[in-house]
Amino acid sequence: DPEVLSVLEFLNDNETIAAVTAERAYLREVQGGCQVPVGVYGKVSGNHLLLEATILKIDGTREVRAQIDGSCSEAEELGIKLAQQMLAAGGKEILDEVEY
Repeated sequence: DPEVLSVLEFLNDNETIAAVTAERAYLREVQGGCQVPVGVYGKVSGNHLLLEATILKIDGTREVRAQIDGSCSEAEELGIKLAQQMLAAGGKEILDEVEY
């Protein structure tokens, strides 16, 4: 409902939107959910977004950790790019071992 959305617009926080957009893009790309050993955290300062993530082996013996940063306007692209880099750096092999 457009009228309700316009009334609630003041609740939006652009920094939170950028961080969550990047985190969700990352999780979508790695196909992460509650049963997948991945973590991602976006932190915004002004118009700058820092996205940090990890992919872990269930027993903790192996890990791929990385970060990426850029403009908040690139949040979706940053999340996808970080996920692809980490999957290529060994994260895919770790996730392939996970039994859902």
